[in-house]
Amino acid sequence: MISANEFDNAQLSYNQSLQRYKQEQISLNNARQNYDIIKTGTTSGMGAAANTEIRATVSGMVLDVPVKTGNQVIESNNFNDGTTIATIADVTNMIFEGKVDESEVGKIKEDLALEITVGAIDNKKFDATLDYIAPKGIDENGAIQFEIKGTLNKKDATFIRAGLSANASIILARADSVIAIKRGIDTV
Repeated sequence: MISANEFDNAQLSYNQSLQRYKQEQISLNNARQNYDIIKTGTTSGMGAAANTEIRATVSGMVLDVPVKTGNQVIESNNFNDGTTIATIADVTNMIFEGKVDESEVGKIKEDLALEITVGAIDNKKFDATLDYIAPKGIDENGAIQFEIKGTLNKKDATFIRAGLSANASIILARADSVIAIKRGIDTV
């Protein structure tokens, strides 16, 4: 025989232990599901299956994968951009991005020919077309610079890596197939 007070204390202790046990079982089950998701990409729980398959919206070459296995990712929505899990680019369509000084920007216009030289590729020039000239310049070291963009017209199989340093020569005017007369000096 024990007192009612001792019985109530023992019953309370038992109920609290049982509650902690149930919570630990739920935590263990959640941990196992998280492990399954990380390991296989899916988990089966309360009759529904979770799937973490992610499909790219464009085709191209994977340039960067900033997340690692086990990192949590957030889907993009109206309130945030989400987590970038890969950077993909179509490297067959390359764009040149550069800057033009304020003293030269008045001489250029869109659709002019560009001649691109890439520092990492020796003795090779690539043709491009000027597509964009920024309407507003940015002050850099006391000089106003205007951003320009041009699309490369790649016709060969030379692989150009994204992010390489390059220079562009803007062709303001060109003359082809011009008749030239050699000027000579007659001597007597």
